[in-house]
Amino acid sequence: MLLVFVVTVCASCSESDSKPYSFKDQDVKGKIAETAWSYTSGKFRYSNDQQFIYITLYPTSDNPVCSAEELRIVEIAVPAEVGLYKLNNTDIPGLLVFLRDNGVTIGSNPFTAIAEKGAVEILSISETGLTGRVDARNNSDNYVNGNFTVTFCPGS
Repeated sequence: MLLVFVVTVCASCSESDSKPYSFKDQDVKGKIAETAWSYTSGKFRYSNDQQFIYITLYPTSDNPVCSAEELRIVEIAVPAEVGLYKLNNTDIPGLLVFLRDNGVTIGSNPFTAIAEKGAVEILSISETGLTGRVDARNNSDNYVNGNFTVTFCPGS
């Protein structure tokens, strides 16, 4: 009888209970500094040593995207290869997701929330672009989730 109970309890555990992330099949959206935010465009570049990729997601589609400037942005730093990267992974120093609102200041610094929960997945990288998805959360007022495609911008 006890074995039946244990099997029943374990079977009711969902996969989301064991994963610190759950990607939504949508363009990236969420909240930054308590304000609704939606992705429209973005860019990426490599670190000087080519080991990391720096991604910036924008809520508008400024053209050219390589010189776009926005108040509310999402900044992502991940290893420069296809893969799934869980946030707060101490084995990958430099893996970060910032939710930034340069229009809101705390003291003299722009508002920045560091996502402590979730993951980033890089699905493809080419010479001209990158696709991925993100589920990054700081709290109920600072989070993003969804898919993105960004343009390569050298030195940006």
